[in-house]
Amino acid sequence: MDQNELGWTWIQWIQMIILDFTFSCLHQIASAHPAVVIHRIKFSSHLGDDFFIKDVSFQLLDAVDYCHTLGIYHRDLKPENVVCFDDGVRVAITDFGLVTTEKISGEFRTGSAYHMSPECQRGEFAPTGNYSPKFNDI
Repeated sequence: MDQNELGWTWIQWIQMIILDFTFSCLHQIASAHPAVVIHRIKFSSHLGDDFFIKDVSFQLLDAVDYCHTLGIYHRDLKPENVVCFDDGVRVAITDFGLVTTEKISGEFRTGSAYHMSPECQRGEFAPTGNYSPKFNDI
């Protein structure tokens, strides 16, 4: 199985998405307001469930592929921008604030630094002075 720069497999990465949906007291207070949408899933019921994790992964990949077929590139995909529904069985991508339709971009450092692809950070990974937002998403 392929691993990312942290040495995690994609299944471990999806497990971290699930773990990231644990909530503090502040989240509990904020979610009492009807205009604040915060979803909670029972992550313990899905840890180690490879079939479930693969299904969630395919949902995310399908959503990104759909956006790309429309010529829309998110540029800020990260666990915080994935919303879970139906106890985590269904997921969706959110926060299209940095979206672009440009196939090639010279706008660097868009998105969250810890989740940003190396070429989006400029420097030696973007020797041409631009990058592909599509490849940045995947």
